[in-house]
Parts: sequence; C-alpha cells; structure tokens
Amino acid sequence: MKQYRNKEFLKLRDEWYRKLKNDGFKDIEKASAGFPTTVLEQYHSCYFVSRYGQQEFEETIAYYDAASALSLKGESFLNAKIWRLHSQGVDQPTIGKQVKRSTARVNQVIQSFRKRFLK
Repeated sequence: MKQYRNKEFLKLRDEWYRKLKNDGFKDIEKASAGFPTTVLEQYHSCYFVSRYGQQEFEETIAYYDAASALSLKGESFLNAKIWRLHSQGVDQPTIGKQVKRSTARVNQVIQSFRKRFLK
C-alpha cells in the first residue's frame, strides 16, 4: 500500500477530489488519515432513517404493512400484481417494466388502491 502514500499519488488524488467536488460529486466513502478510502460514510440500511427521521420511517413501515395485508380478491390479475409489487417496495418504473405497462398506468393503479383502501 506504499504506492498510495507517495507524494506524487497524494497530489494527484487531491487534485481529482477537488475537481470532483467542484463538479458537485458527493462521495459515499470517506478518506481520512489512517483509513483506506473504502470506509463508507453511511450504510445503505441506515439511509432512510438518517434522511427522513424516525417518525417518517415508522409511518413508511406502517404504510407498507397495511399495503401488503390488503386483500386483493376481486381485483384483476394485472392490478393485483402491480399492488403486490408496490407493497413490496418496488419502484413504479420497475413495476411498469415487469408488467409491460407505462409508469403512468402503474401510478393510476396504485393511486386507485390508496383511495379505496388506505384512507
């Protein structure tokens, strides 16, 4: 690891970090004295709580719990599949690709379910 501690390398690294920072790049790894650059600033599993707070986190859990517990009897296969994927936390563009429908159509189905069942 000595090759990463010579002056030429450190100068070049600092120059590129400065360029990236000026361009608005936000690095998820932190490079500090004594640590390699692979130490993450934040684990993915903690991202939501740190960004939104505990209350929003608990509300989101409650929403998806209610969404996944919803009975889909009488619903079309397509609508039920869209809702099931949504209740598992799959994003709308991905759902659209899986069911071969537009994101707008997926959103209509989700909003319809919300209005009818999750008031």
